[in-house]
Amino acid sequence: MLLFSLVLLIIGWYLRKNVNKLELVFTKENNRNLLAFSSSFLGLGIIGVPVSFIFPTKEFALFFVAIVLVVSATFSIRLSKKMK
Repeated sequence: MLLFSLVLLIIGWYLRKNVNKLELVFTKENNRNLLAFSSSFLGLGIIGVPVSFIFPTKEFALFFVAIVLVVSATFSIRLSKKMK
C-alpha cells in the first residue's frame, strides 16, 4: 500500500505540474477537472502513506484501492461527458 500511495503522489504531482502541456489532449474546460483529479490523487497519496503504517492489513489496502478506483471512474465519467 505504501508503494501504491507513492505512485499516486507521483501521478498527482505530474498532472498538477504539466496541466498546460496536457491542453493539447484536453480542452481548457477539462483543465478544472484535471486539476481536481490531480488534487484528489495527491490527497489520497498523502493519506495513504501514514495510514499504510497504521493499518497494514489486506482489507484496508483493498478498501483504499477501491476508493482510488471510484475516484478514477468519477473522473473518467466527467471527462467523457465533456468530450461529447
